[in-house]
Amino acid sequence: MKKVGTIQAIWLYPVKSMAGISVESADMYWYGLRGDRRYAFVQSDDHSTFPWLTGREVSKIVQYQPEFTDESDRKGSEIRITTPEGKNHTISSTLLRQELATQHKRPVHLMQLNRGAFDAAPMSLVSQATLDQLSSVHGAGLDLRRFRINIIVDSIDKTAYVEDSWINSTLSFGEAAGADNEAETVTSILSARPITRCVMVNIDPDTAERNADVLKNVIKSRNNRVGTYAWPRQVGSIHVGDSIYLT
Repeated sequence: MKKVGTIQAIWLYPVKSMAGISVESADMYWYGLRGDRRYAFVQSDDHSTFPWLTGREVSKIVQYQPEFTDESDRKGSEIRITTPEGKNHTISSTLLRQELATQHKRPVHLMQLNRGAFDAAPMSLVSQATLDQLSSVHGAGLDLRRFRINIIVDSIDKTAYVEDSWINSTLSFGEAAGADNEAETVTSILSARPITRCVMVNIDPDTAERNADVLKNVIKSRNNRVGTYAWPRQVGSIHVGDSIYLT
């Protein structure tokens, strides 16, 4: 076992493409983190393999803020949405759906997915060192929320993109993971492959304004790859401050 860092932050995205929620802990299951991307709005007349309504179609969707009404039960909790104008709706509200449809200029409907509406894998991670490097390249503080990552790592090795060296390896969480008598129940993930970024990173999470230079810089400096996808290997809980061990 080799300690490679600690969990600096955990983010959940209850509704695909809407704003995220920073949490202190999360339960990990085979389908990812409980409460992450379990709802999505769908373009009703889109019959492709990617029908989701995202910031690609409606930039302003990133400003809609979900919240769990019952933080103790993220699986069963009702989700409420605060709009950019400050209105508050339940996730199933007809008014909310109509508002999004008006912005999209096409019909949309809500879908709940027990296994989550993921692009490629149920979890993602990136090091703070990578985000710092991207901020340097971009010329300003680059908000981590643009990348919609689940786990932000405070890595011991401060080299940017250090997480790339963890691909095809298991990352285990918590002090028990570093013990000589490691139990089989230690929470762990398999770091699978780099994440190819899209135009979502161009969207400012606060203003919804687009800046094409962000993706251009990612393409130029990183061949359009930032962060890694991951799959749960052993389910359990993770917490901010947990040690991370590489095996």
